[in-house]
Amino acid sequence: MRPSTMKRAKSFSRCILQVTAVSLAVSLFAAGSALHAQEIVGSWQGTMPSVQSRPAQRIVVKVATKGDGSLKGTITFIDNGPDGPPLMSVKYVAPDFSFEIGGITYHGKMATDGSSIAGTLIVPTGPESTEPLLVTLARVTPETAWTYSGPATKPMAANADPSFEVATIKPSQNPGGVMFILGRRQFKAANCSATELIKIAYFVRGKQVVDGPKWISDQKWDVVAETDSDIPGEPSEAQTRVMVRKLLEQRFGLKVHVVQREFSVYAMVMDKPDKPSPKLTKSDAQDKPMMIVGGPPGNDGQQALQFANATMKEFAALMMNFIQTHLIVNETGLEGKYDFNIVIQRGAFQPSPGVEDLPDPAFVQAIQPLGLKFVMKKELLDVVVVDQLTLPSAN
Repeated sequence: MRPSTMKRAKSFSRCILQVTAVSLAVSLFAAGSALHAQEIVGSWQGTMPSVQSRPAQRIVVKVATKGDGSLKGTITFIDNGPDGPPLMSVKYVAPDFSFEIGGITYHGKMATDGSSIAGTLIVPTGPESTEPLLVTLARVTPETAWTYSGPATKPMAANADPSFEVATIKPSQNPGGVMFILGRRQFKAANCSATELIKIAYFVRGKQVVDGPKWISDQKWDVVAETDSDIPGEPSEAQTRVMVRKLLEQRFGLKVHVVQREFSVYAMVMDKPDKPSPKLTKSDAQDKPMMIVGGPPGNDGQQALQFANATMKEFAALMMNFIQTHLIVNETGLEGKYDFNIVIQRGAFQPSPGVEDLPDPAFVQAIQPLGLKFVMKKELLDVVVVDQLTLPSAN
């Protein structure tokens, strides 16, 4: 072999060795990353000490991997229910583990044997105050796993047609805002006018309820109603709305007819229909009601909100509470329930008339990271025309 050929052969061999070494390093790094992810995946449980008037609470943290290899998780206050909301963020770089949900953050270190994580849970105790709590999370085994032992929360059969078995309706003494809870065996509404109850029953907003007596929007009511005990399970939101409709018919003598009228609306659409945003994650629990988790506002006045099990229709309906000039309709084409976060200026939650051609810029900016935007258009929507409404019958 000629010297020049031998020289090139040796050079080539060195390159092969260098490439092989780099490839091996990359492979070991990837294997190490996968190993670290596997070390944290699973269920962990611990007790959050009492703070101020809040009693000690047992928590279960579950960590899993997404399709792209990143981490996700949930936190459950196991004495209150069997399920909990997804964590806003989950990070693990051995031995450091952290997560965040609303205003709650956790930072801990895993023990060398991988059996526990010792760390500090920071929980809000007031508008501008927090409390650090020492919490050790132990890795769960089938023998040590905590389970929820309270009332069953299985969903009601989809073909069930429930009604409220018992309902109490009283003139409201509540000076606060409107409040109602859907998707539970007990329906509660506080400080609600008949108009608000009709909006709940038909899933419309104020401009879509017309006519009726003068007191329809002036008189406020507190409602507590219990679901038919002969039908097991927890009603869905849609079933609860039907029950509210039946309640209005039985106790308020409500009679309506529905027509369609043209409205100027903000259509919520996908900015790129062929490319959904990765920040919209399909919920693992498609049968659970929507949850909203919020933390304290940041120093810049911004508010982080975490949505779990939310349909785009529900999200649009929520924003209508703060955007007063137009109706908002969901035209994203996204079906099912999603988990996502938004960050918005806290001042945007004060209802305001806004401007005629655009919603509050804060909401426009808040939905952009989700790959969503508003488009103004004309659209035919249902209008509930009240033909008859009387003061509620006695309890």
